[in-house]
Amino acid sequence: MKFSEFSESDRQEIEVLFTRSFSDSEGESEGKLIGHLVHELISSTETDGMRGFIATEQGQIAGCIFFTYGDPNYYSKVGFEYVSQEIAEAPFKLAHPEGWLGQSFDGGSLELPLGRACCVEAFNDPQYW
Repeated sequence: MKFSEFSESDRQEIEVLFTRSFSDSEGESEGKLIGHLVHELISSTETDGMRGFIATEQGQIAGCIFFTYGDPNYYSKVGFEYVSQEIAEAPFKLAHPEGWLGQSFDGGSLELPLGRACCVEAFNDPQYW
């Protein structure tokens, strides 16, 4: 498997991947909601305002991750862990506090108070929180 940063040329394949993955695991309406969110995220966020990575296998995207609030069962597979509100305060009230996740870029721990998080425009909607 090869890991790399996502690029605009991966957009359509990434949207399909998220829609299909969340439809399969959470139902069709959740798949459509998350697919739309990914579309908005990619189309409305400046490249330097977001980090996304893809995993490809045999030339096809097999996985993708954007640094956001999410399903701990999904994101824990790649090393993300629960982050308390004392470490990093969420921009909105969390419907699922267990989904407030983080991972250190350098392999260290996330123990220092990081302050209040902000989000890109696509996530600036309480329905996702």
